[in-house]
Amino acid sequence: MPIGAEATLLSYTVMRRLERLNIENYAAYSKLAILIYEVSINLDREVQFVWKTCGSFQWSNVLYFINRYPLVLYEIWSIYYTPNTTPSCDTIYQLLWYFGILTTHIAIIVTWILCVYAIYRRSLPSLGAFILGMATIASDIYQGIDSSCSRNTSLSETLWVSILVSDTPINYSSSSGVLTYILLSVFDLLATSLIMTKLIRKSNGLRKLKTRNLLEFVLESGALYFCAVTIPQLIAVALYFAPDGLYSPLVNNFLIELSSVMTARFLLGLRETRKLSSQPESSLEESIVPLSILTFDITSNWSRSWDIAEY
Repeated sequence: MPIGAEATLLSYTVMRRLERLNIENYAAYSKLAILIYEVSINLDREVQFVWKTCGSFQWSNVLYFINRYPLVLYEIWSIYYTPNTTPSCDTIYQLLWYFGILTTHIAIIVTWILCVYAIYRRSLPSLGAFILGMATIASDIYQGIDSSCSRNTSLSETLWVSILVSDTPINYSSSSGVLTYILLSVFDLLATSLIMTKLIRKSNGLRKLKTRNLLEFVLESGALYFCAVTIPQLIAVALYFAPDGLYSPLVNNFLIELSSVMTARFLLGLRETRKLSSQPESSLEESIVPLSILTFDITSNWSRSWDIAEY
C-alpha cells in the first residue's frame, strides 16, 4: 500500500475510533442519568407495590429487581473504568457484562414470554416466543464471551471494522452483537404483535377496551414498547448493513435502558392496575389475561390458567 494511502487510512481509523469513544462516553453518562431519574420518580410506587410485598417470596419481585438494578451498577462502572484499571480488567468486564447486561436482558425477555403465555396459554405462539427468547439469551451469552475490557462490546456490534494494533490498522470481523440485536428485534416484534393482536381481537375492538382496565393497560404497554423499543431496534439493525455503520451502535446504545425502564413500569403498572381495579379478578378479564400468570406470584392459584386458549 502506498505511504500516502496508508497514512490516510490510519488517520481515518483514528478519527473513527475517537468518534466512537466520544459517542460511548456521552452515552454512558446519559444512560446512567436516565436510569437514576427513572428510579427516583417511581420510587414511591416501587416501595408501595414491590418493597412492601417482600415479606413473602414472589417471583415477580425477583424479576423486577433483576431488571432494575444490575444495569445501574454496570453503567456506573462503565463510566469510570479504563483498560488499565486492573490486570484482571477483562475478567471484571465480562463478569459485570453478565451481571448487568445479560441478567437485564433475561428479565426483560422472561417478562414478555410470560405475558405472551398469559394470553395464549399452551399454544404455538407461546412456544415460539419461548424458543426465540432462549435463542436471544444464548446469543447474548456469546456476545459477552466475544467481548473484553480493551476491546469493548461495541466492536462486537459491528459487522466489519478497523482497529489499531501498534498504530497499524487491521480489519476485525464480528457479528455476535448484530446477531443478538436481530434476535431481540424479532422477539420484540413477535411478542408485542401477538399481545396487541390477541387483546384487540378478544376485546371485540379498541372501543370496548375502556371498560376493561387491565386489558387496556396491557395493550397500551405493548404498543408503547413496540414504538419506543422495537421500531428503533429494527432501524438499528438495518443501519448495521448500511455503509460505514457508525450510527447503528448510537441507536442501540439506549435500547436496553429503554427496555428496562418500560419493563419495570409494566411490572409496576400490573400491580397498580390489579389493586385499583374494582373487580380485579373478574371472570371476563381472567379468561383473556390471567392475573396469576401476569403477576406470576408464587402464592397465586395457577390452576385456572392452564386451559388452552382459543385463537
